[in-house]
Amino acid sequence: QENIHISGPGKEILVLAGTQRVDSETIAHLQMLYPVATTPLLNELRGGSFTGMTKSKFQQEFPEIHAKREADKLDFRFPGEGGESYMDVIQRVAPIIVELERQQRSLVVVCHLAVQKCLYAYFMGIPNKDVPSIKLPFHTLIELVPTPFGTNVREFSETDMSDYF
Repeated sequence: QENIHISGPGKEILVLAGTQRVDSETIAHLQMLYPVATTPLLNELRGGSFTGMTKSKFQQEFPEIHAKREADKLDFRFPGEGGESYMDVIQRVAPIIVELERQQRSLVVVCHLAVQKCLYAYFMGIPNKDVPSIKLPFHTLIELVPTPFGTNVREFSETDMSDYF
């Protein structure tokens, strides 16, 4: 199991985040108020040899590989060291899901969109085959509240967040 590092004051909210620079920047202000747990399990889908390349550059320079990915985003694994598929990420976040389910307090999860899709699909009962095509908004806080009859969803845009937080 990956090492999860928790730091910060004890409060009723726990912030879970990946270990990449963008995650650290996103949680910088939150860690002054809430305990923070960081883990590489929440890091973005690894692009193997294509890590750091923009989508448009990937599509232009490697049209055959791009076409293979478009044909099967769920199982397509990026070539090169550490390359992952959505199925790899689904398996990678399984321990995080266990942690989310056992927590009694509210959680804020800061992660890349591919990881968000995997977590969202689990809690919304969406089949794995549909994970890559889930449409989630950027720069939006998505609240998932488990209930006896499913999960309630509420979205907060950047404007909404400035009103609440």
